[in-house]
Amino acid sequence: MRIAVVGGGSIGSYLAAMFALAGNEVHLVCRGPQLQAIRSRGLVLKRGQASIPVPGLSATSDAVSVGVVDVVLMAVKLYDLGASARQVQTLVGPGTLVVPIQNGVTAHEIIDRALGAHRAAGGTVFISAVLEQPGVVLSRSAVDQIVFGEVDGTISPRAEAFRDACESAGIRADLSPRIVARMWEKFVSIVGINVVCCLARQSVGYIRADERLTACLVQAMEEAVTVARALQIDVAGDTIDRALAFGKHVAYGTRVSMLEDIEAGKPTEVEWLNGHLVKVAEGAGIDVPMNRLAYACLSQYAPALRAA
Repeated sequence: MRIAVVGGGSIGSYLAAMFALAGNEVHLVCRGPQLQAIRSRGLVLKRGQASIPVPGLSATSDAVSVGVVDVVLMAVKLYDLGASARQVQTLVGPGTLVVPIQNGVTAHEIIDRALGAHRAAGGTVFISAVLEQPGVVLSRSAVDQIVFGEVDGTISPRAEAFRDACESAGIRADLSPRIVARMWEKFVSIVGINVVCCLARQSVGYIRADERLTACLVQAMEEAVTVARALQIDVAGDTIDRALAFGKHVAYGTRVSMLEDIEAGKPTEVEWLNGHLVKVAEGAGIDVPMNRLAYACLSQYAPALRAA
């Protein structure tokens, strides 16, 4: 399978490595130090005690040179997604599956505005990885999972082919006919944990151990569930319970990526996460005070500089 991964950050580089190691033709569209490192030394994947060179991986800043592929994985930040989608139109043919893997619930809509209606599937990932240095990506996941599907709920041949490629690469693939609801279920968790970790400037474990902060986390998630149901999104009844249970298995010192971005002075995705929830809630006449507070506070620290 010909796969293009757009974005050379930790998750994009990790997925590119996994698919390349499984024998796929993989093109990583990236820039800066990551591109330079891969071109000069190749990409190295670290898992446990092993350091695995990734042979055959193509890295380029020029999507035009790649041509049409079977699958495009959009692994850039939400604030870069619209511009990136417009820049990689040459990767997309009539049968190409475009899968966004961001945390929000609007990524497929952003891509469709750039590439045309119904080009993008819905998707999200449950993967933890970090770039130790340019050209070296470290896996921190016990289990890698990608959840994706056609937005209209159909099970298409292109989606089935990608599911098989994921499984062959050792990535658990959930091809879901209810992908919009699945994205919202993760979104509920993300907006909640972002609220509390970023406002408290603390790790996931610290939040988990403090009853008052946990109560704030639950309130933020309950607000998101209320909005989802007002939009007729069929989120599972145990969404919040599953999010809290998952958090118990996260290492105490784990810091959410938005907090790391704020502390580093980088743009954040708050506009497309808590900000999106607040705006949708206002349109539906729903009060979301915890998320409204978070959006007002967090957008002041590191506002996104590029509109999608």
